[in-house]
Amino acid sequence: MVRIEILRDQDNNIKGYTIKGHANWDESGKDIVCSAISALGYTGIGALLNLAGGCDYSADDGLMKCIIKDDISLEHKKSAEIILK
Repeated sequence: MVRIEILRDQDNNIKGYTIKGHANWDESGKDIVCSAISALGYTGIGALLNLAGGCDYSADDGLMKCIIKDDISLEHKKSAEIILK
């Protein structure tokens, strides 16, 4: 099962996400559900890196984590919130 956790700061703004697990819809390398979830996770990372001042991220087998940087501008924080929503 895939579990997605939305991470929030003290003001309840989205600051990132974690994606854990596998869909097990099909065998490894053929699982289109896992592939779709990974594509969306990486799309979020790419958008944050290119449009919102950056993020810290890691990805390993069955685990992806993405957190926006603390030191980004207010404008970038607004962009990050839009991307993450």
